[in-house]
Amino acid sequence: MREKNDRFTFMSAGIAFVLLATGIAALAGTVVWNGASQQNNNFGNGENWVGDSPPDSGDKAVIDHTTPRDTVKINANDRYVFELFVGDGHEIDLANNLYVTGENGGGAEFEGTVTLSNTSRIYADFVVVNSDTENTVIQYDGTGSNEHIVLGT
Repeated sequence: MREKNDRFTFMSAGIAFVLLATGIAALAGTVVWNGASQQNNNFGNGENWVGDSPPDSGDKAVIDHTTPRDTVKINANDRYVFELFVGDGHEIDLANNLYVTGENGGGAEFEGTVTLSNTSRIYADFVVVNSDTENTVIQYDGTGSNEHIVLGT
């Protein structure tokens, strides 16, 4: 009887491990921009995010609330997020790359303004532009390369 119980315990532990391993992406958090930093509006500055930590590759970044700083700048290092949402009235200004790397393909959704400059790019499997009711603008400032949104990465 002991051997059966040991096999059951081992199988239960194995199933729990498989569920945890496959469910990790589902645990991605949502990190919301608050623009609270007195220093700058940099994406990588934790003071600009609720919880005082910028989003990373496991998080959905949401830039969609009234804040003192409605323009978010990615100008120091490339950034990685699980998903991205930029709401109406907000702008994301990239001088470096943004990688959107969700589990089933990373998605970026824009209702606000996206400014791409230098050789910056957004790498994502899909981009949603909600321009039916919003004033969405995706603009290129004229410097560097003009291949700025790369799909299917």
